[in-house]
Amino acid sequence: MSLFFFMLQRYIPPTGDRTAAWEDTATRYVELKPRRNSGEADPVAAWAVRHMKSRRGGPYRVRVKEYVGRYLRQQFVVHSDGTRTPIGD
Repeated sequence: MSLFFFMLQRYIPPTGDRTAAWEDTATRYVELKPRRNSGEADPVAAWAVRHMKSRRGGPYRVRVKEYVGRYLRQQFVVHSDGTRTPIGD
């Protein structure tokens, strides 16, 4: 069984001396609990989109880590439109 942990990130636009960046909104990853029996094609992405839409001051994205047991299986980013982008090593 997989466990998912997420970090909400907010887009910081470029300013005079700083480039654009995605900034973490917390200091640690938190367990993500998707609806397992909802019938959604991708419950993790659906949860992330609902979470982002409930926030103000965006745009946001959600960085997700998936663990199977103690081992990191994959990392990806969920964007506000529900698409996943894998994060390489």
